[in-house]
Amino acid sequence: MKVIKGVGIGCGVIIALFIGSAIVIGIYDAATGQSSAPQAAATDQPAAEVATDEPTEPPTPKPLTRAQQKQIFLQGVDESISGARIAGNPYKFVGDKVDLHGTVMNVLDDSSFNFSTGDIDSGDEAVILVTTDRGGASQLEAGQALRILGVVQQPTAGTNAMGGSMNFPTVQAKFME
Repeated sequence: MKVIKGVGIGCGVIIALFIGSAIVIGIYDAATGQSSAPQAAATDQPAAEVATDEPTEPPTPKPLTRAQQKQIFLQGVDESISGARIAGNPYKFVGDKVDLHGTVMNVLDDSSFNFSTGDIDSGDEAVILVTTDRGGASQLEAGQALRILGVVQQPTAGTNAMGGSMNFPTVQAKFME
């Protein structure tokens, strides 16, 4: 009888430890024999990491640098569009992105200037009206070499040097260097 009594006491101690652990973790329901402590999700994550119903804000994207914006712009540039092609058909390329090289002819105001592009010897020379949202055109000088990365706009109506009305081929500069 001593062996059975010792086994009974040992089992009682083990059951008491089990119930004590259940009480520490959560509330033990003696009727069902289960603990009502929160359970981890089926994904083996601890209960603290289980998703809540509260909406979370997405992280705010970091603004692009000017160099990154330029790289993205260059991906859409059509290298085949020259200043002479724009001048020859000022409505055909409206909305297209271009990369023009040339010189400043004259500055009209802080947001626009006349730009000479192309090669006079090959007959590929053209004068383009360049506008900019960023200002700074008044800091340019006649004869200054410049690269214009921009978007072809609808021609701008105006008066030429002889006083006649004219539609000038126009490019909105996005980057000037």
